[in-house]
Amino acid sequence: MDTRFLPSVPGVWKATLTELQVDDPDYAYGHTLAQLRAMLKGNDAGTLRMPGGAEVEVSLAPWSGRDPETTRIRLGFTFIPHTPIALTDPHYIPPPAGQPTICHMSPRMEAGDPQDATAPALPPCMMFIVVQDRASNHRVEIRPVSAKQPPLTIGDIRRAMDVSQSTLPCPLCDTVIDLAAPLEEALQHLAQECDGDATPVDICVHRPHTIAETKEPPSTALIRAARMWSS
Repeated sequence: MDTRFLPSVPGVWKATLTELQVDDPDYAYGHTLAQLRAMLKGNDAGTLRMPGGAEVEVSLAPWSGRDPETTRIRLGFTFIPHTPIALTDPHYIPPPAGQPTICHMSPRMEAGDPQDATAPALPPCMMFIVVQDRASNHRVEIRPVSAKQPPLTIGDIRRAMDVSQSTLPCPLCDTVIDLAAPLEEALQHLAQECDGDATPVDICVHRPHTIAETKEPPSTALIRAARMWSS
């Protein structure tokens, strides 16, 4: 549905649903399938009304047949302007550069449906680093975590992987992800922001629903994989 993010910026809101696994640091803050279906009036597809009144298309088709109580989904929204925002517009934000992007996500940036009283509250702020795929379909998200079992630190990753390279095989499909920057750059950013090589971290590859899933990730893999749907 067409809307306006700001008076000078007409466009449309898009939804993104990302599966959260039990060992994901955000697992407790996701919506269960049952909660999302209740928000969609018992259906697996429909619209959610965002704060401000905009309606966004959502589909739960990739999770058909999954356990409705233990399968958790992170729901996010992105505003896409109809036309490029003029460089002179005060709301213009330069596009992200090729290097890893440090993000600080607050609850206001990823709000659920305002009618959903059962939605769990997000922590005050979550920091993470995104390394984008050059093809813009996969993305790699790295974040510091307060605890992880078994613990995985930046130093562990450096010892186990060649982080100087800019390619990474997807754990769920045959894609070899061509990263816009080597993993080493993202790890260096995190080490500087946090506690150096001793920082516990979580690495996750986000794979879009439009690419066929061809394999099961090994249970002992250093890198997790998340199934993702976008409107």
